[in-house]
Amino acid sequence: MRLYRLKFPLFMAIATQLSTSCAPAQEVAPRPLTAQNTSSYAWKNVAVSGIGCWVTGIEVHPKAPHATYMRTDVGGVYRWDEVGARWISLSNHFTYPEANYYGVESIALDINAPDTVYMACGAYTDKGDGAVFKSVDRGATWTKLGLRVPMGSNQARRWGGERLAVSPRDGSVLLFGSRRDGLLRSTDGGKNWTKNAQIPVAQDNLGVLSVAFDPANESVVYAAVSGAGIYQSRDEGANWTLVAEGPLDVRRLTVGANGALWATHGAGVSKWSNGKWGNFAPGGKAVPCVGIAINPRDPQDILVSDLDGSFKAPDGGRLFRTFDGGATWKRLPAVHKVTVPWGYQFQIVNVSALAFNPTNTKQVWGVSWSGVLRTENIEAPEVNFQSIAAGHEETCINMLATPPSGPELFSAILDVDGFAHDNGLDTYPSRRLGVKTGNWIGHSTSIAYQEKNPAQMLRIGTQGFAGRVPSVVVSSDAGRSWNHVAGFPANLLPLHGAISATDAQNMVVMCNRNVSQSQPAWKPVPIEHPWQYTRDGGATWQPCAGLPASAAPTPWGIYGVKTRLVADPENGATFTVLSQIDGKIYRSTDGGASFKLRNTATDHTLPTFASSHLKTQPGMSGSLWAGFTKDSAYSHSLTRSPREGLYHSTDGGAKWRKIEGVTSVVNFALGKAAPDSAVATLYIYGRLDSDSVDKIYRSTDLGATWKDITDPAKPIGNQPMAMEASRQTFGRVFIGTNGSGIFYGDPIR
Repeated sequence: MRLYRLKFPLFMAIATQLSTSCAPAQEVAPRPLTAQNTSSYAWKNVAVSGIGCWVTGIEVHPKAPHATYMRTDVGGVYRWDEVGARWISLSNHFTYPEANYYGVESIALDINAPDTVYMACGAYTDKGDGAVFKSVDRGATWTKLGLRVPMGSNQARRWGGERLAVSPRDGSVLLFGSRRDGLLRSTDGGKNWTKNAQIPVAQDNLGVLSVAFDPANESVVYAAVSGAGIYQSRDEGANWTLVAEGPLDVRRLTVGANGALWATHGAGVSKWSNGKWGNFAPGGKAVPCVGIAINPRDPQDILVSDLDGSFKAPDGGRLFRTFDGGATWKRLPAVHKVTVPWGYQFQIVNVSALAFNPTNTKQVWGVSWSGVLRTENIEAPEVNFQSIAAGHEETCINMLATPPSGPELFSAILDVDGFAHDNGLDTYPSRRLGVKTGNWIGHSTSIAYQEKNPAQMLRIGTQGFAGRVPSVVVSSDAGRSWNHVAGFPANLLPLHGAISATDAQNMVVMCNRNVSQSQPAWKPVPIEHPWQYTRDGGATWQPCAGLPASAAPTPWGIYGVKTRLVADPENGATFTVLSQIDGKIYRSTDGGASFKLRNTATDHTLPTFASSHLKTQPGMSGSLWAGFTKDSAYSHSLTRSPREGLYHSTDGGAKWRKIEGVTSVVNFALGKAAPDSAVATLYIYGRLDSDSVDKIYRSTDLGATWKDITDPAKPIGNQPMAMEASRQTFGRVFIGTNGSGIFYGDPIR
């Protein structure tokens, strides 16, 4: 941990922040930064569990059961530690500019090297090229190989087969089926790659969905191309021919020890053996199937899961087994028992992949949108799958709250609502905050508390991905129970809210337009009155006056909501809004009924970058902080803007002072003061003027000096969507990510 000191008198900086006067803040000239060594921080995950998030693939090494890996759509790769009975994340070394690599398109194992594993990383095809990484020590360290093509682990058919494969004859031969660039092949261990002209390039952004070698004939390999069918190579992928009359809508491929090729697809399961196709509907009629596993001790013993990503198959998804190579099928009486206390009991649904343990074929793994499952006895009269969750932290965080009393941390999370972390930070929460409606689990976008009575809380969320059933709920008992407010306009999608410091009946909410089931959540939708307020606890709502269209929130549905609406921590009638469009501050002193432009002087207009946050300083009326960065995680190496950084106002937003030496702020937080300080502790995720990469810093003197509290081995790079500091424990800071859960850091004593 390094200490960065601004060379101007410390007492002047602190005295300025202690004042509640509305006098303009004094501008401070830039000063060089110097560094000293200091103590370090320990970072680890808040225990939540990823049981409500999508695990898209699992691979078990056929010769080494300790080498079991699973991939996720947005949370990286994990390895199972059987001795410790927990998952170990293998992706936490990626930095913020490498956030796209937390999405994993495929994993592959070398059958002749049990400690070698490959991962193909890239969450979105439009966020820069993906890459393939290799580890020879079970994921402890990684080497980046030479392939650079767009990948899409969080896009359509993310739950499909493994696109990356290693030749069982020669580990230097690698194949990768891409979404946009056809089939690519390397014969030098991944340094160089060539595109095969015989494999068609699909135009649907799905491309080559699955690649599988034949363990009985190591030169034979198959590749499934979206809409074009299955191709076979008899020379390790150098040349290819179409396998005639095969299925076109393939999900996964696998090959048994007897050389039979199996494919799951949109109408069931097919087998290619001895030059003939056999087609099967395990449930008696054609429905999509996806997961498939062949017993390594008996190639006639096959497990299959039906249902893909549509949630429409009978009974929500089923498991089938054949012992005679597909001639007859039996549905397994399987149940999923969730072992995490807040979890909800699932049916066996959306099973993306299945895998036998090669040394104990009664044990079977499965992965789905409900995490990782495992049964110890696939042959039992009732097959009991249990969640294998320890260490798997994959949640996507929208917002955090750290009240001065009660539970130290609250979280607003996509897919699983969020939590009051009242069991401590290292123990799973006992229950979720939200309300389950039908078959959808709520997505919380915002959570707030009343400063003077933190048991009074406001939570905002939706049921469904585009907010078809918006929810504004309140609690008077620190999140133990919630009640829907009655009068919120049905045509609006609430995104973020603030509650008066002194009056729980007075709330302000920023909104988007509620959209239909068919409207994607990420498409811009115009809205006339994006700001609403209530003074009667939500029974009635009115548009806030005085806020121009430029102050409207970015219309990106329920994803990545920024904190640009705040309630003053002392004055219960005051609310403040930051407009990201024009850098203007609007303040209401009548409970949100009307807002007026506050920073009228053009030289005090703030930056207009989309990545911006506005927060209040605890205990200080009118003390506002704003942080800005120009670039997203996927373009963070672009030229910096001199207006990025951290700004402070002591007069409710009229005048702003830029904190010198801070050149970029992705997110920030204010928390409990140090024992020898009278002001809040300030934390930033960003850069000082000496940095070329993002780091995490702490300041106990409001930006006069900074301590580097980053762990270089764990930079928390999976997009710091939320950041708050404890109001109850000095030095503790929380960072909520977009797929790696919540991290918290404490000083090492």
